[in-house]
Amino acid sequence: MPAIVSNLKAKYDKAEMVEKCGLVLLDGTILETENTHSSPEEGFRIPAKLLVEHEDNLYGTWHTHPRDTANLSQADYAGFNQWPRLRHFIIGIDGVRCFTVEDGLIVEVAL
Repeated sequence: MPAIVSNLKAKYDKAEMVEKCGLVLLDGTILETENTHSSPEEGFRIPAKLLVEHEDNLYGTWHTHPRDTANLSQADYAGFNQWPRLRHFIIGIDGVRCFTVEDGLIVEVAL
């Protein structure tokens, strides 16, 4: 996991105004995808086609919080519940945090 965290940190740019997002594959590959959210400065949406295309090889999702911390937002909570078997990484000014769903609750995973 240290390589994943390091590669995700490299995706963060404190000057960005929109959220970046993507997928983490089982082999640790970090894919950056288009953010198709209607307001990418306030949220992220990974194209469903890519989620389905990589479904058998998915470890997790990732997105940035431009100029903010890696805290879980209400939108993150709702979105993460749609993919409960995955890890969900948030990259913010304070680093990377990882979350997963356990018994319907979003919990942080130690990195």
